[in-house]
Amino acid sequence: MNVINSIWYSQMANTKIIGIVHVVDEYEGDKFYIGSALGNDQSDDEQHIAETGATFPLEVGAKLFNIKLT
Repeated sequence: MNVINSIWYSQMANTKIIGIVHVVDEYEGDKFYIGSALGNDQSDDEQHIAETGATFPLEVGAKLFNIKLT
């Protein structure tokens, strides 16, 4: 699973960071995951969300990242 891109959001009055990660899996293609991150290291946070995050709707992720799904 390769991380392609990520988008980050912060919660109002909270230190937690929410990330949406776009990954490409060699068997399943494009996938998106959403989860919380520590905000210390972008690569570590992306990997953490890709491994433990909740699935994010494919069509919504494609629009958010402005990509065309194959």
